[in-house]
Formats: sequence, structure tokens, C-alpha cells
Amino acid sequence: IVKSGFFVFGGIILSKLIVYAYRVIIARVYGPEAYGLFSLALMVSSWIIAFASLGLIDGILRYVALYRGKNNYQKIAYLVKTGSKILIYTSVLSGIVSYLLSEFIAVNIFHNPDLTIYLKIFSIGIPFYILATFYLGVLKGFEKIQWYSFILNILQNVSRVGILVFLIFLGLNANSIGYSYIISVILIFICAYLVCKIKIPEIFIKRGKNIPTNNASDKKALHSLFSYSWPLIFLGAVYSIMYWADSFVIGYYKDAFTVGIY
Repeated sequence: IVKSGFFVFGGIILSKLIVYAYRVIIARVYGPEAYGLFSLALMVSSWIIAFASLGLIDGILRYVALYRGKNNYQKIAYLVKTGSKILIYTSVLSGIVSYLLSEFIAVNIFHNPDLTIYLKIFSIGIPFYILATFYLGVLKGFEKIQWYSFILNILQNVSRVGILVFLIFLGLNANSIGYSYIISVILIFICAYLVCKIKIPEIFIKRGKNIPTNNASDKKALHSLFSYSWPLIFLGAVYSIMYWADSFVIGYYKDAFTVGIY
């Protein structure tokens, strides 16, 4: 516990410093309005993610730990496989809806057409972000805390800063902000999935002749997972709404420049 605690603590401290550097670079290079547009796009995508994830991110953490305690890795494999398939459908659908509504949200709610491209770029990242956090939850459930902290706190933020600096060096416009964000999200998804695949191969077992199936038991486990998870949709949504309420109000009544300054 102490070893993991120190590792997580160090990861969080480093993460905060890197995130601060990322925001400073955006504000200094592209100005307050670009940072405001980035914040608004992040806000909208976080609200969509709160609903599209169906609470399964926290649910899978609990049930991975529960069935690990029972040495029932077949059940974990079933829940991970089924949960990831469900999230693929919901996240892709949410990303498509978000992409199609980008212009409407930008123009009719925040009165800024420049926000459209940010929302479209962030929409592409929604499925990758949801699946990345799902597999990070699996890593957490298996107590792979070092990997979890490294991917979430260090790799994500270091790659984001590095990609942004590289795109600035190439002379790209403010869209570099969105591109750096989405590329880093895709990177942590790939990394989280590969670490699960390599470090926890037992959750990717395929049921065949030598592995018995129990449809009734599987359905009961899946029902328990959803019964636990669905109330967390509202918890995540309320938290996200409260967290971004001030930025939303400023963006709605004022403009992106004021959001960036705030």
C-alpha cells in the first residue's frame, strides 16, 4: 500500500505540473480565446462521456475486484469482453451525435462558430477516451497501480505537451490544441489495452471446449454489473455539470475569450 501510494502521489504531482505547463503553452502561444474554446469543448465532451460510459468505468472496477477475490477469472473475462462491446456501441454513437451537433452547439448555444472544429475533433476522441478509462479501471481492479498511474498521470500529459510543442514547431494554427488532445487520448487507449493484454492475459481467454459456459450465471453477473453501474451515470453527470457550471454560464452569456481569462 505504501509503495503504491508513493508511486501514485509522485504521478499526481508530476501530472499537475505537466497539465499546468500544457495550459500555459496554450494561453501564451494562442491566447485566451483559444484556451476558452478548448475549455468549452472539453466541457461538452465530458458531459457526453458521463452519460455514454453508462457508469461501467466504476462498475467494472468493483466487479473485477469482486471476482478476483473468488478466483473467477472466466467471469471477469466475460464482463470485460461484454462491457467493452457495449461501450464501443454507446461511445461511437455518442461521438457521431456530438460530431453532427457540433455546429449547432457552437453557434446556437455559445455563439461562436470557431468552436465547431474543436467540438468535432473532441467528438472523434470520445470512443477512445471511454474505452481507455474502461481498461484503466480493469488495471486498477487488478492492482496494477504503477501502470495505471503511469498511463493516466504521466504518459497522457507528457504526450499531450510533446505533441502540442511539435505541432507548434510545425507552424500549425490553434487546431493543434485539439489534435494534441485527441492523439494523446488515442495513445493512452492503445497503451491501456496493450498493458491489459500483456499483464493480464487471463481476461482475454476465449471460451471453447475446455472452458465451460454458464449463460444463466453470466447474465446474472452482467445484470449485477449494470444494477451497480447505472446510478453512477447520474453521479458522474451531476459532478461534471457542477464542475463546469461556471465555465458554461460565462460561455453562454459572454464569450470564449472571457472563459479563457476566467
